[in-house]
Amino acid sequence: MNINTDLLFKCSIGLEKESLRIDENGRLAQTPHPFLGNPYIERDFCENQVELITQPAASADDAYRDMQALDEYVCTALKERREYLWRFSNPPYFENDSEILVARFSSELKGKEVYRHYLAEKYGKRKMLFSGIHYNFSFDDALLKALFEESGETDFNRFKDTIYLNLAERVTEYSWLIVYLTAASPVFDKSYFHNETEAEAQKNKYASARCSEIGYWNTFIPLYDFSGLQAYVNSIEKYIRSGELSAASELYYPVRLKPRGSNRLDTLSENGVNHIELRMLDLNPLSPIGVFKEDIAFLHILLIYLSFQEKQCLDDDAQKTAISNMKRAALYDDKNTTVILEGRSVPVTDAALAVLEDIKVFFEDKSLYAYEGVLDYQEDKIRRPENRYAYKIRKQFADDFTAKGVRLSKKI
Repeated sequence: MNINTDLLFKCSIGLEKESLRIDENGRLAQTPHPFLGNPYIERDFCENQVELITQPAASADDAYRDMQALDEYVCTALKERREYLWRFSNPPYFENDSEILVARFSSELKGKEVYRHYLAEKYGKRKMLFSGIHYNFSFDDALLKALFEESGETDFNRFKDTIYLNLAERVTEYSWLIVYLTAASPVFDKSYFHNETEAEAQKNKYASARCSEIGYWNTFIPLYDFSGLQAYVNSIEKYIRSGELSAASELYYPVRLKPRGSNRLDTLSENGVNHIELRMLDLNPLSPIGVFKEDIAFLHILLIYLSFQEKQCLDDDAQKTAISNMKRAALYDDKNTTVILEGRSVPVTDAALAVLEDIKVFFEDKSLYAYEGVLDYQEDKIRRPENRYAYKIRKQFADDFTAKGVRLSKKI
């Protein structure tokens, strides 16, 4: 690979952050969405679930600063209304499902509201309360064109689509690593569960509830064809034709490929891939904006690394294993957790350390000056369990979760 380091790191990074609005007592806010008309502050499933959306930034630092500015704006505006952003992926106390208000839209957008009622009926309102961070990433076209010139290919758009298809395949395979290193939702309020027995059974089980077996998943494991863009689109459309999905947006999967423009399959087919979206990051209450700069930077490093790994087609069984590994990595007890790699059961800690070491080898002759210390930061979470986010969060918030969470929300 004859690509200079500066070009290798050119990219666009955009963040989306879902957060619940709460009132002064920590209850789900029952007021209408207060940011109508602002394209960077949308509603998600609930009327009180806001989504903060940054514009594409040229680095992890810039993406962090942009989210910080947007978060500060939203918190200031909400504070005037005596409302706050809930800082956790798992919801606070609620008395019953009637407090979970499906997002309301104007008559011309009524389809969005109808779709959300469909989701509530199919998956239940409670799972829709899970909130997280979405990480949107694209390589700079200058890098892709340099790689294209080296490749001997003749169609740049097809080459670009192939780069992202291969990357989506690799990220799916390594989603367990991202979940393991960023899991930050180990604590629940008992009100999330339907009874005391269920709550007790799930207590202390997960480091990331939303990425675990009880998280927000489809009723089946979607299987993709990554061999080409149209094959990829067709593999999604078959679920819509069969009635298993109402639309592509109903795919609750850790990775999505998105086009420029409206996020529809026909747009993806016509315009090609614009960026990849990673959807497995928890909201992290230890960070004032819900995500640490070091994790934003690590994902950039990881995506570069994965893009240059030898292509390996994930067959149906391998895709099922990848999703199983991701759910395993969401468990709290990492000492007894394994992932399946090349048919072998490997302790998740050993597997994670091995990948980090391989990443270091990959970057040996390439400067990581902009992200110095990021890989050591990740390694420290593995070697020192007390530095795992889930460990720190459980230690701070396991007792009196909602009350402590409200105090945190008011403090930031």
